Amino acid sequence: MNSWDIIKAPLYRGKMTCCHSQALLTAFFNKKETFDLWMFESLTTVPFGIKHVPGDPNRLLDCHFDPDLGLDRVLEILEIPYEVKFWIKDTEGFEALKLLKNWCSESPVVLGPLNMNCLPYFFHGEVFYNMDHYIIALGFERGKFQICDPEGVMVAFLSEDDLLNAWHGDQIPEGRGKFIMRRVLGKVNTFNGHQEILIRTLQLAIKNLVDVRQKKYGGEKALQVLADRAFIIETDISLKHGLTFVIPTRIQRCIIIQEFVKKILEYPFAQAYTQYLAKILLLLDRQVQTYSQILANIIDRVPGALSQLPSVAILEGMLTDLFVDIGEKL
Repeated sequence: MNSWDIIKAPLYRGKMTCCHSQALLTAFFNKKETFDLWMFESLTTVPFGIKHVPGDPNRLLDCHFDPDLGLDRVLEILEIPYEVKFWIKDTEGFEALKLLKNWCSESPVVLGPLNMNCLPYFFHGEVFYNMDHYIIALGFERGKFQICDPEGVMVAFLSEDDLLNAWHGDQIPEGRGKFIMRRVLGKVNTFNGHQEILIRTLQLAIKNLVDVRQKKYGGEKALQVLADRAFIIETDISLKHGLTFVIPTRIQRCIIIQEFVKKILEYPFAQAYTQYLAKILLLLDRQVQTYSQILANIIDRVPGALSQLPSVAILEGMLTDLFVDIGEKL
């Protein structure tokens, strides 16, 4: 069986790559308020819109909308009161630690973005160099913070120095400053798929797609620039390895968008856009399958493994056009 045969099997969805949403849900939503992770992630609007960051293997294809801002967005869409605090880049961490201890005495606190490779409980943390990450601080006792990490570390204990080292986040581009922390204030409302919430999310998602299209390496141009540099990427081990991370992440985000569109189709307002939404679902299917074939070709070391990137770029442009058409009619 070769890699392409595997692709024809039920789609492997892999490990979730939205640690920001996982952290917020873990910290503030109890079992009685179970929230579908993929729907929650769609409400952040992070999956909508891609960009290319030249020279960064971990961001050859990246989200346009910063997950840090995405957490604010989902809380505002759901009308959940929250508090977020951050400091400017050249600030030391003493004040942040003091406030964190205070907040931890009252509730869990979501921290991030942090520099993932600086978290000492990850084996071979260098693999995660320069990657943004989110964790939960549960309390402070005997000189250490008790941490829960949505990447599968149920409990860890970090000294102040170890936490600050990762929390600085100086080497990562995401986030609005240093030592970012947030907490939910008051009761968390359970999401029941209210039509107004979906419409508002759709409007903001379309704005992401419109905004990123104006960037030099945004939208379909992000994929086209990879296609134009295919030979360079295929002869660079670091860049090829980067694609084996960013392509599965992009596939997941395409599937999250699909699930969001399917949810919209359950509501009466979607009847005016059924034709557009049905085409979007089909194009996302094609995009997922094409991404999967590219990934399989990279793994199998097939010559010209990236030859289908122009096709994915075209699909990205078509998807954006359809969403923009819907936006003009909303």
